Amino acid sequence: MKRVSLMLAGVMAAAAFVLAPAAAAQAADVGDGSLDCNSGEICFSQHEWHEGGRKHFWYNAIHTDLDFHTGYPLMDEASWVWVRDTRCGIYLYDYRTGFDHSLWLPTGGGSQALSQRSASHTSSGTWNDVNNEHKRCSSQL
Repeated sequence: MKRVSLMLAGVMAAAAFVLAPAAAAQAADVGDGSLDCNSGEICFSQHEWHEGGRKHFWYNAIHTDLDFHTGYPLMDEASWVWVRDTRCGIYLYDYRTGFDHSLWLPTGGGSQALSQRSASHTSSGTWNDVNNEHKRCSSQL
């Protein structure tokens, strides 16, 4: 019986070791947890100049079903993005019908008002808060 208990404890410890990195990666999806946009983060805000609701990331994300810290939906409602990623920039994607476009935002602390951006679209239309997904360190689709 003691041998089975020790074996079971070993299996449980191994499972916890394997699952811990996945849990850590999910927790990191809120950046460092601060409302300030800190070094290394990709930060979205509901209003320009990093005002209103905020959502920060370390990694790629599809914005469906994600909310700002205020509970307001992130997708298609972010007026501002600030790329403080220290390794590379991001592509921001707009998947509206007829507007399958991306916008490259470089690293180095650059911020962009999404409510005013239209230059990246090859046909008519503007970004106007649209943000369906972002990918860091990635080539364009």
